[in-house]
Amino acid sequence: MKITTLNSAFRTLCIAVMTVTATGASASIPLAGIYEMNDKEDMSKHQMYLELDFINSRPDFTQTFTTKRSEFKLLPSDFMRAKKLSREFKGTTAPGFGKYRHHMLFSSSEEFRITNPRLKKGIILVEWENTLGKKGEAIIIPQPDGSLVTYGLTTFDRLIGPDGHKLTLVKSLLPDKDNGNNDKPDKEKTETFTADGGLVQEIITICTYPGGVPDAIKRLRELPDDDTPATAQKPVATAKPQASEKRPATTTIPEDKKDDTFNTFVSNDGSIWRAHSTLAKLGLGKTGVMVASATFTDGGNGTVIMNMAQDIAPGNCKGYHFEYIYSGKVVGKTVVFDKITVTVRNGVRDPDARPKPAPKNEPNVITLLSPTTFDFSGLKFTKMK
Repeated sequence: MKITTLNSAFRTLCIAVMTVTATGASASIPLAGIYEMNDKEDMSKHQMYLELDFINSRPDFTQTFTTKRSEFKLLPSDFMRAKKLSREFKGTTAPGFGKYRHHMLFSSSEEFRITNPRLKKGIILVEWENTLGKKGEAIIIPQPDGSLVTYGLTTFDRLIGPDGHKLTLVKSLLPDKDNGNNDKPDKEKTETFTADGGLVQEIITICTYPGGVPDAIKRLRELPDDDTPATAQKPVATAKPQASEKRPATTTIPEDKKDDTFNTFVSNDGSIWRAHSTLAKLGLGKTGVMVASATFTDGGNGTVIMNMAQDIAPGNCKGYHFEYIYSGKVVGKTVVFDKITVTVRNGVRDPDARPKPAPKNEPNVITLLSPTTFDFSGLKFTKMK
């Protein structure tokens, strides 16, 4: 355990007392750093640049990035290209600013700022707002190696969003433990905290399943704010839930109404199903490809809910991104969907999207081929572990 000097402890206490958020939160949280993410998963990339300072706040990106290229440790040099950054937050400061980008066949990105951080047994609950004015809450889980894992950050669906992906600490912004300057290597900065291992595992398990993040946020809201970081307890070795842990279904279905097909899709294991095909094979064009991801959850009363994200790249033309929510019933070895909600059309999210009857001239039936594969109008999905 590192020894903290009396002078260092007094300085940290003073900072904590003086730094108060606009909403009246209590002591500041000793988390300050620059983080990067560049994860490759299956056929997609998850990339993020994040600056956090829950002690002194950070300036917006227009104040720190003024050139075409910048130096990063994990990200491409043009990730924060100045001319492409939003001016929505220009001239402001906040506890954090970030940019997330997902790339499959083409890229979509989102910039946001983070406010009102609250410490809950070592887990941080924050509020965020993107450049289009969309707001939400998110969970930040510090890891023993200084990295972070987030849930609920950005408007992206969990299939293509940053949930559960590791943000690597590339530079600490914490005050130097001896004299308050930032010239020393990161390893000599003031030591930060780790979270309550039991609570972290519970929160991650809830977040892993479709629709679970709001439940996890509600669980954390019910906890009192930590007065100081000293309440943090056991470290967490991993951000991934144990395979044996399962989140209970929100609605209990009588066993006589369940069958193998229902259980295959609504298995409470958080699995993602992925598909890839050429448009020619699907009869949708001579050139181009389609990739898609799907998750399933129990909609109650024997209903199966499918969330699907789909990217289409027809030849050399501009790609298209769609996100759907399907709702239907099991019929034999199939699921017949009778309602569909188009939440993202051509890359534009519809905040007022509502369920509509599934069009008869569009795909609305999936057929289980095996416990790990299903067919959706010629598009073969495989269950990923």
